[in-house]
Amino acid sequence: MRYDLRMNEESTLMTRYDITPNELYLAKILFLIRQGYEENYIGPFVEVLKNNKIELRDLLISLQEKGIILKTYRIPDKGQMFDPSTIPLSQNVEKNIWKNSFELGKELFDAYPMFTNIDGGLVSLRGIAKNFNSPEDFFRYYAKAINWNEDKHHEILELIKWEQGNNIGFIRQSIASFVINRGWNELKALKEGNVANGGGDIKIL
Repeated sequence: MRYDLRMNEESTLMTRYDITPNELYLAKILFLIRQGYEENYIGPFVEVLKNNKIELRDLLISLQEKGIILKTYRIPDKGQMFDPSTIPLSQNVEKNIWKNSFELGKELFDAYPMFTNIDGGLVSLRGIAKNFNSPEDFFRYYAKAINWNEDKHHEILELIKWEQGNNIGFIRQSIASFVINRGWNELKALKEGNVANGGGDIKIL
């Protein structure tokens, strides 16, 4: 997996918004909370900050000064109750931070064929309900599966376009199965001639 690509994206965000790794991590946690995530990310993070003698309030103030937390929010004084779900955040920053988690997944969803014909009947290929609770969950899973790599994403879109444009008949699984099974690897092998298509059956060479 190309973890270096993800690190480059993190570095770009930190440079663009002039934020530290701790501030970026906190910003992501706050965005997750705003999106309704139930998992408790903030608690363990606060403990890490305490162990390293870093004040959460200082990070909040810095994020507000840098335009990530809106100026309308009054940061609680030290010792006051803290409700992260009430913090208003910059939508532009949120879009940039989560682009690879949502927009890429949406692009894949829109590019994937809606139906296929199996034994004379139309079968839907965009079903995700058996594996994911919402489209957003699926989008996040896909982004993680490709390690937030936009080059890989565009390669997958091109493979799907090639398969559909040449009537290969390979894509006969739901989009959820395609992502879970990393179906693009087989599709790439097919395009590059590493499999043989005989009589409609795909046989690995």
